[in-house]
Formats: sequence, C-alpha cells, structure tokens
Amino acid sequence: MLLYYIIVFFVLSRTTIINCIPASDSLKQPLYEIQLHKPEGSDEHYYKILNAERYSQFSTKFYDLKNVLSSTISLKADYTSRLWATYYGNIILGSNNNERNSFKVLFDTGSSEFWVPYEMCLSQQCLNRKRYHKGSEWIAKHDKHGNYVPLEIKYLSGQIDAIDGTATVNLMNGITLKDVNVGLATNIDIPFLDNAHWDGIVGLGFKTKDMESRGSRPLFESIMYNKSLYPNFRNQVAYYVTKNGGNISFGGINPNYKRSLDDEFLWAPVVKDSIYWTLKLKNIKIKNNIDKKVNSLVKQYEFTSLMSKIDDVKVIMDTGSFLIYAPQSMGPLLSRLQVSSCKEMNDKPSLIFVLEGNKGSDVNLELRPEDYTIMYEGSQGEKHCSLGIVPDNQQEELGFSAWTFGELFMRAYYTVYDYESREVGFAPSKKSD
Repeated sequence: MLLYYIIVFFVLSRTTIINCIPASDSLKQPLYEIQLHKPEGSDEHYYKILNAERYSQFSTKFYDLKNVLSSTISLKADYTSRLWATYYGNIILGSNNNERNSFKVLFDTGSSEFWVPYEMCLSQQCLNRKRYHKGSEWIAKHDKHGNYVPLEIKYLSGQIDAIDGTATVNLMNGITLKDVNVGLATNIDIPFLDNAHWDGIVGLGFKTKDMESRGSRPLFESIMYNKSLYPNFRNQVAYYVTKNGGNISFGGINPNYKRSLDDEFLWAPVVKDSIYWTLKLKNIKIKNNIDKKVNSLVKQYEFTSLMSKIDDVKVIMDTGSFLIYAPQSMGPLLSRLQVSSCKEMNDKPSLIFVLEGNKGSDVNLELRPEDYTIMYEGSQGEKHCSLGIVPDNQQEELGFSAWTFGELFMRAYYTVYDYESREVGFAPSKKSD
C-alpha cells in the first residue's frame, strides 16, 4: 500500500513543515503566467499586463509579459478571527468554466500535494465544504491489483485520507492543464478547518520522494509538462497579499505590487536538500531609534545583533501560515516586543533579518513594528494591537532551529518563488489598504 505522509502543524492559520528531503532537480523548464487578483465585490475582467518599458528596468529573472492577457479573480482573505486570516483563490477541475467544479483553494508553499473534498466523503468537515462530484475530469490511479491508490496526508492536528488520481485543471484564465495530480479527500479530520471557508489545498512545494514513488508530481511540474503554454515564461510564482486579498501569478511578476518601481528584488537561495522554501538565516539585528525627536531630519539608530556566526538557524517561507513563528530561544526578544496598546508600537524597534544571499551576499529584510504587529478592531470598533510573532513549540519536530514567515510577513514583502534557480526573491510590498 502506497501511503504519502506530510507532517504539517496547524496552529491558528499555520502550516509548518517538519520533513526536509531532497527535491527533484527536473524543475528546469520555463512556466506559464497568470494573475489572480480582484478586489472583493468587483467584476472579473481582463487586462493587459504592463508594457515592455516597465519591465526593461528589472532583472532578466522576470519574463516580459507585454501583450499577455490575464484574468483577475479574488485571492480573498479568510478571517477565522479578528486577528488572522488565510488566503484562497479559485480553480476549476475540468477544461470548461463549469462552476459546478469550481473550488476555493489555499495556495501553499508549505506543502506539495493538491487535494479537494470528494462527494463520497461524509465526515463533518467534508459536509461543510464543496465536494467534487466524480466525472471525466478526474481519473483514479490503480495499483497492480486494480485497486485505488490510497493517499494519506498527516498533520499534527489531524489527517486527510484521499484517493490518488489525476485531473484536468483550469486555472481560470483559459489555461488548462492536463494530468495534474489531484487527490480526492474521503475523510477530513483536522479541527483547524472547522472555521475555514476554503475547500482544498494546492501545494507549491517541490516534488517529494513519496510523490516520486507514486509517479506523482506537484503542480509546477504539471504546468511544465503541458505543451500548450507560452514559451520563455519563468518557472516561478509571485505572491502578493494585503489585509483584504491579494494576487498570485505563475511565470512572472507585476512590478505594480512593489512599493516602488525602483525597488529591486533581493534573492536568497533555498537550503540544499530542502523540498520546501527553506532559507539560511545569518543574523537578526534590532534597530533602535536613538533620536526621539519627531521632526528630526536625520534619524540616528543603533543596531544590536542577536545571533553568532555559529548559530544554525533557518527561515521557512509558508503561505499556509499567518503568524510569524520564532524559535523558543527568542523568548526574551518577544517579551520586549509585546504591546498592551497600539500607542506602544512607536517605542518598539525594527527587526532586520539577514538571510544568506547568492555568492556570499546578505539579504537584509526589515520588519517595522507596524509590520510585525497585528492591528484589529474590537467589538465596539476600538483599536487593538497584538504581537504577530509567537514562540514555536514544535522545534523538536523540525530537527533544526527555524523561524516561519507566514502571511503577516508577506504583507510587508512581495515574494517570488523561483523553481528553476531554487531561490526566493523579496521586494518591499505596496500597501493598498
């Protein structure tokens, strides 16, 4: 019996990866580009993505998307509380725009499997979400005895049992992908999903050994192997989120989602032998404003380093999480960053995460107090603030010390996940809310 295991931890809106094993090195071909963004309540429409002049100032890592039409759909923020959210968009199983087979899915860099609920699933969590009614769009995989191939996806807080198979997938822009590996969930037992409003998960990680043993591949390889895609598109996905929604694009970027067109992407390589988007953290610096004069033209800062050169700490990029998770050793720092009121944010320091870049360079990512603090309204409309960084109590499961950067971090940085070069790019994000 072939069983696939993904160890994932859900806390609030979190998916933390536990296993890191060698990734496939076959992800070398260029991919296709779509855009997913529609402000809530607006109509779907088509637009032309930026002219060549806009792109001429950016790195050749990005494909020139002139004359490419792209549909816009909602990447919606799903708030399961006043504090945190997950983000989902729509895909369709089948080659036609059949709403009957349209599913709300979470695009997750923290996993590699693609699954949606099956009509035969009668668990309460299946009954509370849309289920796929089997048709010609999906074909089951069978073992040598002619039996369905079971798929078991385990989480620390529960598990999903599914049937392995392939399907035609419509990415909502006339982009139809054949033979995409999609599991149909026959049982969902994850308490976290009780309050979520999306149906399934599309994993954006690399191929795992388990997938390889089943003859399966993640979404990006399925895109790569389809022949109907435009040539020369980058093998990458760009991810942009705000408080209300966002955008996910396959194959290129939209510079309009950067804070400034002059901002360049900074690139950090994925740690060797990791199947997920794991980066090397070299240092954390505390940036204090030592000039408290409000009208001072030249600010003065002092910097304090928290790590030594011998520390082995990683960063996991996880779009399936919302909060930022810190190693237990960062407890004193988190105590210092806590706020009891929003006014206290003005007295808090900025954090600079120094990642290992290419060829020995440093990638400096600054989070200001307003970036790592969650601001929300109370029941009477009053403003509240809460620290969005929490200690990770599952470090022993990881096998190494790590930070997990969830959606809260990605509100501050427009991120690009390049499958060909196995790098993550960062640029300050445009604030639209």
